[in-house]
Amino acid sequence: MIGSPPDRYQHLLSLVGAFGRADDWYALGCLLHDMKRHGAAAGCFARVLQQQPDNYRARNNYGWNLHQSGRTEEARSPLLYAGVEADQTDGMPFALLSQVDGTLGLTEGAVLTARESVKRDPQPAVNHLALAFALANAGEWQEAWREYEHRFAYKLPEMLTRPYRLWRGERVEHLYIEAEQGLGDAIFALRWVPMAAERADRVTLYVQREMYALVKECVGLPENVAVYPMPRQLPQADAFCPMMSLPAALELGGPQDECPHLETAHLVHEQIYLEKPPRKIGIAWSGSPAHEQAHHRDIPLAYWLPLTELPGIELHSLQVGEASQQLADNAAYGLILDRSPEITNMLDTARIIAGLDLVIAVDTSVAHLAGAMGTPVWMLVNQRGRDFRWGPRGETTGWYPSMRLIRHSLDEDWAAVMRRVSEALRDG
Repeated sequence: MIGSPPDRYQHLLSLVGAFGRADDWYALGCLLHDMKRHGAAAGCFARVLQQQPDNYRARNNYGWNLHQSGRTEEARSPLLYAGVEADQTDGMPFALLSQVDGTLGLTEGAVLTARESVKRDPQPAVNHLALAFALANAGEWQEAWREYEHRFAYKLPEMLTRPYRLWRGERVEHLYIEAEQGLGDAIFALRWVPMAAERADRVTLYVQREMYALVKECVGLPENVAVYPMPRQLPQADAFCPMMSLPAALELGGPQDECPHLETAHLVHEQIYLEKPPRKIGIAWSGSPAHEQAHHRDIPLAYWLPLTELPGIELHSLQVGEASQQLADNAAYGLILDRSPEITNMLDTARIIAGLDLVIAVDTSVAHLAGAMGTPVWMLVNQRGRDFRWGPRGETTGWYPSMRLIRHSLDEDWAAVMRRVSEALRDG
């Protein structure tokens, strides 16, 4: 039986080599897409279109893989034609076109195409998520949060199995709030827990085990909130709210005066220097490898090494997990201080950040943590695969006033971005 992706790949490759049928090229393209080999996948779908120029699904996949492989400007035309050619009940080409338009900064067009996607077919969750992201980019946050509720069917089906009614902001006796997705999302959403607690007699909050100590020590939770680490048996409650559903339940809009929402001043230890100290900068170059946009978001450590040549700079690695091995791979020990042995949870990371002057990180939990602490943080954001919270342009975000967004544009590589980071550090 042909089971693993490499086995299927070799099997399909032998078929297209022997026969070159459109169906085989299509299947190979789908497999390469799943393996995140988007350039090769685009080539396969182009071969399908040579034989079947009216195959709108191949055209749709061709356009999307062009986008994912970095050829976003070229992707728009195939996706638009796929939408025109599709039957009137298929909204997928327009959902994908909306995301391409958002990447290109065509904010109004992204909203229009996403609405067309939902109009054609309101069932697939991905169509609603495309609309959520487009609305967020346009600043229409209340509607964006409502559309974002469709994420459960797309990637969080376990949330649909909880034995409670979904909380919609009404007064309840016992409210259960559960952290979801990544650690950064939990940090981001903690700001709304006290507001939700005003509408319940009692709140049970479950967070990731790595988050528990941070929440207990650094979040000023009301007395009616009890927090516990997961995994844990579900509590008896009257209603349930995933953390990233709090703004929809509370009918909130965009950023408000909610930060910094972590109380970390007590983590700072005074240090005495006999001469001018180096500028202590924490760095994190990778998030979860399972993240669907990891290939766009993460920046290999090799791109960061020029920062080690700057005078008056002391780099501290806040990187944990498999990616921390890149310190050894790049012979960076001695150039960058490895703080990972000190880190077992997010409170440990917060203690380190409290002693730093600046954090520079990709879009991961470290950046959220620094922003929630009010620590100066530069977050490096790729325009491709960009999270909907950061908008299409600008260097600031109301979600974290201490955060500066340094954007990777469509026409540059990470080396160019890191040169701009070096220049900004030289300028102070």
